[in-house]
Amino acid sequence: MVSEGILHKADVDCFMQSLHTVAIDLAQDLQKVGDGILERDVFLKTYGHLRPNTYEITSWSYKERPDLFLGHFGNTNSTKSTLQEFRLSDESMGRVERALEQAGFEINAKDLFQYFATAIEGREKAKFAFTKSVSDILSTIMKWGDDLHREDLSFLSIEDIHLDSSIQENRDKIKAAKDAYRLTRAIRLPHVIVEPGDVDTIRLPLGRPNFITDKSATAATVFLTPDKAAEVDDRIVMIENADPGFDWIFSHPICGLITMYGGANSHMAIRCAEFGLPAAIGCGERLFNKLKEASVVELNAASKRLSSQGWTNKHEHSS
Repeated sequence: MVSEGILHKADVDCFMQSLHTVAIDLAQDLQKVGDGILERDVFLKTYGHLRPNTYEITSWSYKERPDLFLGHFGNTNSTKSTLQEFRLSDESMGRVERALEQAGFEINAKDLFQYFATAIEGREKAKFAFTKSVSDILSTIMKWGDDLHREDLSFLSIEDIHLDSSIQENRDKIKAAKDAYRLTRAIRLPHVIVEPGDVDTIRLPLGRPNFITDKSATAATVFLTPDKAAEVDDRIVMIENADPGFDWIFSHPICGLITMYGGANSHMAIRCAEFGLPAAIGCGERLFNKLKEASVVELNAASKRLSSQGWTNKHEHSS
């Protein structure tokens, strides 16, 4: 609707900030723990299953390492406390109604935006519930393999896990898997193979980030990994591939977010739009690594620009 001139970008930003997903509840409850209003055990009963990199068995869950994720607290005013009211002007509403009619849809504009809100909020709630099952499975596997290091367990496939398998059998499988992994790591391939020649010549494109909101921020950066919860207050946070396990960052007054992977409708794109945070989602490996080396980055979502220390990566507006 924005690219067709039916809505303004500001309308979309306002709509996204009117949503209430589980991320808001998590950020507010995490802040309550920091302020001594909510007991840590109560918080962990609801959110303890979350882990950065949801499917990674080597990643600690909140309840396994609360010191990592509950050990630092931001400003009490950093989290989103009230929802922004979303209301389209009569002129914009009229454009939406006409576009729906021309496209052959019977739904009206009001019901359409209600559907958008219900779908996005429902998706995030379902994702939150699903990650609990994944976390429980990983915890069960760790109990099954309590004689093995969790790093070693990560080399077993689901087909390798049998109740009657011996420790030596598992260790043999792990050794073979590690040997195969080292061979795989020695082979460099592009992220997308379009034609046979792509295997011979590897090109890493600079990347075209998905910029979220029309805000800007200039700040020091901090690179987060699943096993490290660094100080993020007043920083631009950098994460390779973010998922619900990283939602703890939104309880802090962060300046913005940059990710290596992700699209316009990815988890962190939704989160940043919801919290009104400037973000560059899905920068690609080459651009992300350049930014990671910089101490201070300017993230200007309005002009679609990332810059630091004398170089600039800019993407012009396109439909």
